[in-house]
This record gives sequence, C-alpha cells and structure tokens, in this order.
Amino acid sequence: MENWIKYIIKGFSFKGLEIFELENHTFYSLTELKMKKNEIHVVSEMLFGTIQEVAPHIKKTDMLSIAINSSQILKKWSLPDSKLDIEQKVIQAFPNLDLHKFYFEILAVENLGMVSIGKREYVNNLLSELETHNIVPMRISLGISDIGTTIPYFQASNIQGSNFRIKKLDDSGYEFEPDSPSQHYNIEINGLDMSSTSLLSFSAFLGYFISSEKKSNVTTLNKELENNFLNYHFYNLGFKWGLGIVLGILFLNFLCYTHYKAQVTSAESVSSSEQQISTLRKLEDEVALKEEKLNMILGTKSSRSTFYMDRIANELPVTIQLDQMEYQPLKRPVQEHKSIELKLNSIIVSGYSNDKTQFAQWTDALEQKDWIARIEILHYGYVSKTSDEFTVKIEIHEAEQ
Repeated sequence: MENWIKYIIKGFSFKGLEIFELENHTFYSLTELKMKKNEIHVVSEMLFGTIQEVAPHIKKTDMLSIAINSSQILKKWSLPDSKLDIEQKVIQAFPNLDLHKFYFEILAVENLGMVSIGKREYVNNLLSELETHNIVPMRISLGISDIGTTIPYFQASNIQGSNFRIKKLDDSGYEFEPDSPSQHYNIEINGLDMSSTSLLSFSAFLGYFISSEKKSNVTTLNKELENNFLNYHFYNLGFKWGLGIVLGILFLNFLCYTHYKAQVTSAESVSSSEQQISTLRKLEDEVALKEEKLNMILGTKSSRSTFYMDRIANELPVTIQLDQMEYQPLKRPVQEHKSIELKLNSIIVSGYSNDKTQFAQWTDALEQKDWIARIEILHYGYVSKTSDEFTVKIEIHEAEQ
C-alpha cells in the first residue's frame, strides 16, 4: 500500500542520469524505467556527449535521479567496520579531510566497502548548471553508491558498469576496480537485460522502490530536492487537473444553459402565442354569448353595452390580460321566489396585470372617457413575482345608455 501511495504521489515512471568519464571525456547516460504490474521495465536507454543533447529528453515533471560518477568524485576502497560511525569511516579513508566542504556516501555490501566524496562546491555548481537546462533531479548519489541494492541479484562473476568493474571473489566477497571499456556491454539483472551504462540508474530506481537508506551526508540535500520536486509536481498536476475540471464544468454548464434557454424561449414563444389566441377566443366566445343574452333582456341597449366592452378590449395594454367582463352583473345570486336585481350602468372587468404602472395608466385613461362616470378598483392582489390579479368596476353615464 505504501508503494502504491508513493506511485500516486510521484508517478510510475523514473529516469536515471549517470554522469561519468572515459578517457577524459564526459558522457551522460539517460535511462527511463517504468513500473508495470509490480515489475520494473526498461523503456529507453540513451547516451549523450553534452548536457545540451540530454536536456530535450528531460522534463521538470520527470522523477529524475542523478548519479555523479565523474573524476571529481573520489572513491576509495575500505573494509566495512560496524564499530565506526559514518564520519569516522570517511576520515579513515581520507585522513585530514574537512568534512564541512565535502559531500560523502558510503557503500557497504558484504565485504565490499567504498567511500565516495565530492566537493560541495563542485556538486552545487553542477546542479546549478543542470538547472539552467531545466534538468532538476529529485535526488543525487555519488560514485557507485547506489549499486549496493543490485549486487545481491547478480549471478555473473564480473559486474560491468559504465567506467568500473566489480569482481565476485571466491570467498563470496567483492572487489572494485576502475575500468575503461572500449564498448558498452549488455548485462542481466535477475532476468532483466540492460546496457552497462544503465546499471546505476536501475540501482537508484530499485533503491527508491525498496526505500533503501544509505550512509551519507547528502540526505539533507536530497530531502530538499525531493520536496522541491513534490511541490512542483503537485502544483503542476493540481493546476492542470483543476483547470481541466473547471473548464469542463463551465463547458457543460454552457451547453446545458444554451439548451435550456433554447427550449424555454421556444416554449414561451409558443405558449404565449397560444395562450393569447386561446384567451382572445374565449373572450370572444363569452362576449358573443353575453351579447346574445343581453340582446334578449335589454333589447337595443345591448348593442351599446357590446360597444363599451369592445372599446375596453381594443384599448387594452399588452401587459394586461382580461379574464372576465360582465355587463350589469347580478347584485346577488339568483334565489328562488326572489326577483333578479342587476347592477345597472356598470361593467365588472377582471384579469391579470404584469405591470402596475401600465395598469394605473390604463384605469386613468378609461376614467377620462366621456361614457364612463367613474372607475372603482374592487381588488388588486399579488399572484406571482410577475403577475397580479385585479377586479375593476366601471360605471357608465346613464345618458350614454
């Protein structure tokens, strides 16, 4: 579980860069490795002669380990001694050394012991130079210190590296010696084939995978490099994912809003037109029916009342919809054995208004008509945020009848 969390945080791919020298020439070996189904696979192996050639193949988001194995890194054989601490082992190998001016690492595998040292100034300047080419490692190692994780997996008697060779002795011990091979060899580690120049990069990845700890004063520097990498990695990954999610949400919202707006606009247009036509038809039917009844009851006066209703309907603002117009309504409901009484010279108009100002202007305009005696607002009430209902009583001059 811990390794899976590590992969999620840092990634499944790994790049190792070894800087080594052969016959006074500096070489850069770049190896890309990937973890698949809990197995390490070599993706690519490349060898370059300059930093400028390496730079295009490395991104700042790559999990990169650098093995500094140049002539500026001094290596010295020493027998493992558990009684000595780290600094004592370094002093034993390099007497009178000012430890504050050097980085050092110690390799100790069975009876193979090696102390690697490099000036802090050299290492820091090298890292600064690499950074100018956007090559920023997550960790570094000195000399062949990383090889301790792979030695137990070798079955061959000779282990060939980029510029070194490790021999397996008869007493199950190991011996280190510098080497300047005229060509690079293919080597096998536990069934995995790779170039001899990829050995240290593979060892670094294997050490990372099993969380191997080394005796070194480079730990503080590596911790700083790892924190910088994680901060950049999280920022870059979080920014991309965050931006992608935000843009995706905005795009989906835009599509939904566009579709919804189109549907609503279409529905409102059709509904409004149909509603207006339906309302007008209902009003026409009701007016025609009432006109017929009024003609039967009032004779010639009915034609006049229809005229007034038509005038009211024709001068109606678009923000007002009529629901009912009743000429000379009943004073009270029809009751058995009682006479029918009408409210003479009056029209009751009810409906809905979307604009209070236009409603007020409409009633004021009606009150100015010669045939209207007065207007009384019987009711005006809230229905919704966009609509109010009303009932208006219009009294007509008797002379107009």
